[in-house]
Amino acid sequence: MPILGSALELARDPFGFLRRCHREHGSVFQLDLLRQRVVVFAGPEANLLLKNSERTHFAAAPAFERLSKALDTKRFLMTLDGDLHKQLRNAISPAVGHKQLAEYVPKLESIAQDYLARWGHEGSFDVRLAFKRLVYAQLGGVLTDIDAADYYDDVVRVFDTAIKVALTRAWPWFMRYNPRNLISQRRLRQLEARLMASAKDGGLRIPDLVKQAVKDGVLEPDDLLATLAAPYFAGIDTVAASLSFAFYSIAAFPEQAARVREELLATDEPLSVGLLRKMPTLRAFVLETLRCYPVTILAFRDTTQPVEFGGHRIGAGMRAGFALSLPMKSDEYFPEPDRFDIDRFPDGRSHAPPGVYQPFGTGPHVCLGAGLADVQMLVVIATLIRDYELTLDPPDYVLQQKLAPFPVPKGLRATIRPRDRTAQRAKLTEREASP
Repeated sequence: MPILGSALELARDPFGFLRRCHREHGSVFQLDLLRQRVVVFAGPEANLLLKNSERTHFAAAPAFERLSKALDTKRFLMTLDGDLHKQLRNAISPAVGHKQLAEYVPKLESIAQDYLARWGHEGSFDVRLAFKRLVYAQLGGVLTDIDAADYYDDVVRVFDTAIKVALTRAWPWFMRYNPRNLISQRRLRQLEARLMASAKDGGLRIPDLVKQAVKDGVLEPDDLLATLAAPYFAGIDTVAASLSFAFYSIAAFPEQAARVREELLATDEPLSVGLLRKMPTLRAFVLETLRCYPVTILAFRDTTQPVEFGGHRIGAGMRAGFALSLPMKSDEYFPEPDRFDIDRFPDGRSHAPPGVYQPFGTGPHVCLGAGLADVQMLVVIATLIRDYELTLDPPDYVLQQKLAPFPVPKGLRATIRPRDRTAQRAKLTEREASP
């Protein structure tokens, strides 16, 4: 199995590099990534292997052990395996269940409208940073009953530091003890106390469910912060990155965005889960954003026993990286895969073969908040396309990606201004009535 020294190439062009490796070396190859040797599993069959065999052949805990330490926690959903992982997942999942998602839509839209209105008065703004704050506000607004706006910088600093010292290892471990990070850690303990004080018996917000998990013995009373803050940690980078790419696509491909706008203007109904389900063009726009600009490069696991795959035998105790998003960037399944085209999903659904379309991961550790992230994107993108005109700054901006630590649009800035919805509807009606 070839060993490829590759951290720099992976950082410069993640999916292009992985495509070349897959094409040249097959479905299994090794990478040297900042002093870590990783066996990469690539292709739809690899994704199906993780889905079907994670509980028996792979573990997340060893791969994320350093992240747990950096966050000063023993029980954190993404770092657990087996029964304890299943118990904690089941304990928290009611907060993002279907009934709750339907309840969240009005609040998600209200927060989006508030933030977009502010951006409209700001002039040129950094798109990714703006979306991080919007997503943070939405997650706190629907999953808790307190206003945690004052803790935004602390949440970002603590999680960013943990990622850099524990996962990407771009920073040495001692950076965890940076005075500013220590101050933010102490402030998050204050946030933890406020969140737990807001918990209600029988409620379905995150603090309510954490309180119940303590009663049930799933969580220890002194190990709650990571679970309470998990929605912020999990969403403010990934969802914000996906929304940033969607923002770029709206501005860069106005003809496709116009088709979504016409679909939205055809109804006076307020946004709801039911209405969003009946909008295939909007859904196609979200699906194509997630396909064209995936934010997951490698999902790390450790082998717990030997695995036979791709003509190779991978021993136990090896660090594995599943290139979950790579099939979505393959011309075998999506011709011209780097081209943005919502017509790949004509009915607003993916019909790709099993193991190909995996924007939220797969297997026991599939993103617990996938449904919430999907609804967030639908609501924000619908509001943007329907109510605002977007202009890139500069207008000839050429998309480049960087890792921060997930793929994000590099240096993306823009301005927005409101559209007159009544005038738009009148124009659409006039066009439809003309012979």
